[in-house]
Amino acid sequence: MLGMPKISYIKMDRSRKSNIFQKFNIFVPILLVGMSIGLSCLNQDSNNIDINQSDTSVEENYFLAIGNTDIAVGTNRMIFSIIDKKNGPIILDEVRVNYYYLDPKSTFKFHAPAKFVKWPASNKGVYVSHTSFDKAGKWGVSVITPDGMYNVQAGIVVKDRSDSPSIGKLIPSSTSKTSKDVSALSQLTTSLIPNPKLYELSIDEAISNGKSTVLTFATPAFCSTATCGPQVEIISSLSTLYKGNVNFIHIEIYEHPHEISGNPSNATMSPIVMEWGIKTEPFTFVIDNDGVLRYKYEGFVTEKELIESIDKVTKY
Repeated sequence: MLGMPKISYIKMDRSRKSNIFQKFNIFVPILLVGMSIGLSCLNQDSNNIDINQSDTSVEENYFLAIGNTDIAVGTNRMIFSIIDKKNGPIILDEVRVNYYYLDPKSTFKFHAPAKFVKWPASNKGVYVSHTSFDKAGKWGVSVITPDGMYNVQAGIVVKDRSDSPSIGKLIPSSTSKTSKDVSALSQLTTSLIPNPKLYELSIDEAISNGKSTVLTFATPAFCSTATCGPQVEIISSLSTLYKGNVNFIHIEIYEHPHEISGNPSNATMSPIVMEWGIKTEPFTFVIDNDGVLRYKYEGFVTEKELIESIDKVTKY
């Protein structure tokens, strides 16, 4: 698995009618790990919270875990979890997320809904919020807890430019290995039952054949969240659904996966992974017929989300 940023807990300010972000001095992404969670629903409307005058306090029993490692100016798919330190992760059908720009002071910028997305074959998952940041710097993220009385916050850093390819830009014309370059698919993937269709084209071949492309970086055998295998299975299933009208490619995180022998500490990172600036897995990109990146998904992305994005960019 790729190196994970250290999980950090941000000290919360419990005082009422105060700037709830004034004590944030840690701004690092938090990579989500597997969680056991239950289902409930939210009726509380957290619209238009005034960060400087709110009568809402911050509760130390809750914290917000941000799952993104690559947040930049422009469109982002934010993923996070709400954690109750006593009872574990909290699931609601949907929550409202407030975003604040913190340089030099906290200023409310916008709010966006976040829906819970369940991971496959488990009761685990994350909240997903689609946002667009207009400037780089320190930002605050605020979510209302289930009782409606407390805000849960985390700090993030928004970069000027994404480490991975940017939405709306041409992707790197990488020459990735294909089944034509190896004697067995085990040299390209750690999938137990690999689909040969995912290894027929290199990236540069795919973006030049006039079709849209779905590209997933994942390591099924060594994934830290156990979602890489299901992610590859989804794109394998979609490759059948779209019947050759769309390119589907899986890139293994590690070079020479057949030589790892169950110990990823001895593995060598794929040069394609480094070229694309990938820091977590799985990571999926949807590219249009002209080789322009239209959607990207850090972390697990559902089949429904992928179908919606593929259909928007594909020209039959």
